[in-house]
Amino acid sequence: MRKSFSYTFAQLNPITLAVYFLGVSSVLILTSHPLYTLGAFIPIMLFRSYIHFDIKAILSGLLWIAALTFVNPLFSHHGNTPILFINDKPYTIEALFYGLQLSFTLTSAFLWCGTAAQCFTSDKITFLISGASPKIALIISMSLRYITLFKSEYRKIRDARKALGRSDSSDIFGRLKNSVACFSTLFTNAIEFSVYTADSMLSRGFMLKKRTYYSDYTFTVKDFFIILSTIITVLISLYFEYTKKTSFYYYPVVSRIELDLQLLISTLLYFVLSLLPFIFEATENIKWKLLESRI
Repeated sequence: MRKSFSYTFAQLNPITLAVYFLGVSSVLILTSHPLYTLGAFIPIMLFRSYIHFDIKAILSGLLWIAALTFVNPLFSHHGNTPILFINDKPYTIEALFYGLQLSFTLTSAFLWCGTAAQCFTSDKITFLISGASPKIALIISMSLRYITLFKSEYRKIRDARKALGRSDSSDIFGRLKNSVACFSTLFTNAIEFSVYTADSMLSRGFMLKKRTYYSDYTFTVKDFFIILSTIITVLISLYFEYTKKTSFYYYPVVSRIELDLQLLISTLLYFVLSLLPFIFEATENIKWKLLESRI
């Protein structure tokens, strides 16, 4: 098993990560051409399999794609090419292809959003929001902390009551009574935590004027290159989609894929952009192996 999800790409500047994931996701959602969908699906599958290969997750994803593909024609009866009729309603090839496109798009979106969620830790979210509103950033950061804190505290209270023999789980009313008692204790602890937090914030100079904010995130040439590449690729892709030069239709008949120069350039740029996390991680691991072999 490799470095789990503390990978190289996640160490970039939070602004770079935000621009990158928004750019890749916007092209994936706003375009309908199969080459764009594959250009997002294949790189994210390569990256996540390289980080942590899980055959069960891959099989479940393929099962989800197959299910959505074959179920879509049961609800959408558009298209001029029926394969069969179910309850006198057509099961068309066009709806089948659209279901395949939709399933790959949704699966890719879920994978990209999951990767983005693992890249953006609470301190990165705070860094992004603090430029516009430090108070909102502080509230969000504290809320994220208290979610895990209260879950852990609730488990401690529940285990303590069980050790004292006060956890009556014989019937539903006993479990409900025990849950109310645990929540009451947790609410009391939450009030105590809030008082401690307020005193700690005041002692550290919260709400003082001319206060400075520390951040250890730096903006490098690598960040500038990724942001510039993302903006250029997104603008080219969306421009070609807006001008109908890379449009693809599924109804009433499925369009033919015409590999002209504009389509090849835009989809190749998008594929390389989506492949950047995999390139970063693979390059870093190759460097590590080379350095390790010289020891």
